Amino acid sequence: MDIIDVSPTRLNTNASDIGHSVTGRMLSIACSPDGKELYAGSYSNIWTSQDGGQKWEQLTWPQPDPSQFNSPGALGGWCVVDIAVAMGWRVEKHPRFIARLTHSGFADIVGFGECGMWVALGNGDGTFKNPHVVNSEFGLEAGGWEVDKHPRFLVDLNKDGLADVVGFGFDGVWTAIGKGDGTFRDPVFALNNLGYNQSWRIEKHPRFVLDIDSDGHADLIGFGDEFVWTAIGNGVGGFQEARPVHNNFCFNQGWRVEKHPRFVADLDKDGLADIIDGPLSKTRTARFANPTRNPYWPISACNKAGR
Repeated sequence: MDIIDVSPTRLNTNASDIGHSVTGRMLSIACSPDGKELYAGSYSNIWTSQDGGQKWEQLTWPQPDPSQFNSPGALGGWCVVDIAVAMGWRVEKHPRFIARLTHSGFADIVGFGECGMWVALGNGDGTFKNPHVVNSEFGLEAGGWEVDKHPRFLVDLNKDGLADVVGFGFDGVWTAIGKGDGTFRDPVFALNNLGYNQSWRIEKHPRFVLDIDSDGHADLIGFGDEFVWTAIGNGVGGFQEARPVHNNFCFNQGWRVEKHPRFVADLDKDGLADIIDGPLSKTRTARFANPTRNPYWPISACNKAGR
């Protein structure tokens, strides 16, 4: 197989200053253990190919500000002098989901790996196309997303019937809308709340993403220290400001993740999401009322069968 120089030159880049050279040669190359994915490192990040090096796509990371390069010949990006590929997926590091990403009607696989999000589109016969990287976000190394800190979900945010990404990160909630072809738009910061830096913890505060007001758009619901919080989705990947809606089912009232499972589902066929829990002695529910005034009615007690 011929090795093709995939490095950029001044003819195909927007380098603004002759002193800020991005021209260079391929510095490193490696392939996945199954031989289906090829990676090349150069003076301009990492490139990936799925056809033996004939066509390449760049895996992009945030670049340094060009203004910091004041020496002639300084690099205007990251230099990848060595590269290795491993497919070591771990439950404690790499969440994986089954979701519908295209209008084919077939289920697809989405994995949050080290370098970002991987997708394998379903063929409809129980097999899948070769997995490939679709963005360099929401991963362990690509963005610092950790299983024990940052819940991630695949849900329909814009009512197109296809899965989008919702991630509870350090500073709040990030979303990425699916394009319908197995790829996603660039992630956007959607809400400055419900994140790790606002003291939300996986071991204390369950969070869900689902439609709670029957408008067809996914919303956020979180069980915090003192209150249940909700943030209504706007249908384009954003959310209204989060607000407290109920003063039970939470950590300060004695609820514990390891003892008290909590669920959000429509219990009375009114199209609105209700809260149901399973404490040690009985089941209790809180019915959804009106998302703009009093979102949840007071708790009602039920027997173990929920009747």
